[in-house]
Amino acid sequence: MSGIKQLLQLRDQLNAAIDTLVASPEGKTLPALDDSLSKAPPALMTAPGAATASAVALKITALLAGPHRGFALSLSGHVPACLVVAINAHAAEAIREGEPEPGAGLPVSEIAKASTIDPAKLARVLRLLAANYIFVEKKPGVFANNRCSIGLDTGKSVKELQRSPVDVYEGTDGHVALMAHCAEDGLKATAFLTDALFDQEAAHSYKPEHAPVSHAYDRPIFDFFAAPGNEAYLKRFGMAMYAINSIMQGEATLATGYPFQDLAPGAKVVDVGGGVGSVSLTLRQLAPHLCFVVQDRPEVIEQQAPKVWQERAPDALENGSAILQSHDFFSPQPVKDAALFLLRLVIHDGADEEALAILKPLAEAATSETRLLLVEQAYEPLDPDPLVHNSMPYLVDLEMMAVLNAQERTQEQYVELAKRAGWTHVKTWIPKVGDAPSGWRHYEFQKT
Repeated sequence: MSGIKQLLQLRDQLNAAIDTLVASPEGKTLPALDDSLSKAPPALMTAPGAATASAVALKITALLAGPHRGFALSLSGHVPACLVVAINAHAAEAIREGEPEPGAGLPVSEIAKASTIDPAKLARVLRLLAANYIFVEKKPGVFANNRCSIGLDTGKSVKELQRSPVDVYEGTDGHVALMAHCAEDGLKATAFLTDALFDQEAAHSYKPEHAPVSHAYDRPIFDFFAAPGNEAYLKRFGMAMYAINSIMQGEATLATGYPFQDLAPGAKVVDVGGGVGSVSLTLRQLAPHLCFVVQDRPEVIEQQAPKVWQERAPDALENGSAILQSHDFFSPQPVKDAALFLLRLVIHDGADEEALAILKPLAEAATSETRLLLVEQAYEPLDPDPLVHNSMPYLVDLEMMAVLNAQERTQEQYVELAKRAGWTHVKTWIPKVGDAPSGWRHYEFQKT
């Protein structure tokens, strides 16, 4: 097929996708790009035609750029770096508070007062982001928020952010924390990807200490988070993991995959590696008759999780329907009467040996009635001529490699891995978002 023929074919696909989108109820709610007041409803991301339109537009970009695309991408690492700068400079919040009216913009000299950053350097940072449709440069040196930049706004006042830098993400939905974590920790790790992959000692190693991030932080990332003086990083990571549930439509898909509501009253769901308990909090609304045990490292369970539960479900801790339990998931599992061991985005955090070390103690603690549920992203090899509707699994796969020396897996790989740990595959549940299959998979297992 010639390039022109392919371009015309893509044009027709794009037009059809846009027509489908604008005809949908969700499409009719699409705000303008320069609208800084209304966030698009979550349904818009999965509205009919939306993913296809985005995928086709990106493929057209690749077709027209040709060999130049690699060069353009080679410089794109500056974008996430600038995102972190803008977040730490509280730029979105400063504009929201300081501009005379929404959309008018604020001089960079005023925006810079929210932090210690140099105004001229901040202007260049915001200009690159505006070139990528995050912020708008209304006139030279005057920047306004738009529908993309409000995603960097914690919703807090500048004074509140300045007062407690360690707690800037506490009390938020965690979305900005997730962005900052990926853009900073992930970017630092990725910067050393080549060094690690061609290192004589680490090239064929899957140990966490040989992950690229160890070149940046001189230790595995969780050791870095736990080190004295890094409390801000640890708290940011905790809130980032809380946000994943909504960012990736995790909340919506929990209700349409594995039938949690069919578990018996009082059945114990052990949320292994559950962070602050974001998944359990969501499931508690879906199946309030269950008992949830949230397990994670002491610094998460003792320092962060109680605040989240006191804010969102204080009665659960009081009546015992939720238990926060410090636990190292490589050690023997203390809960022996679990109806379900739930691991959401846990196994992808480790290479095979680490994953087996997590799954085997669960099999040893399981009864014949216990089920294991792995909640992970769908991950499959690409077709020769792909139209990639969702590149997130491939991005996350490289994030796992760079940060943890870990990986995403196909269904076959998860089934084989669990089998080696003493679990037999029962069923794969495919949750939906609306009427369409989501990018999540719920892999159900029983003890062998």
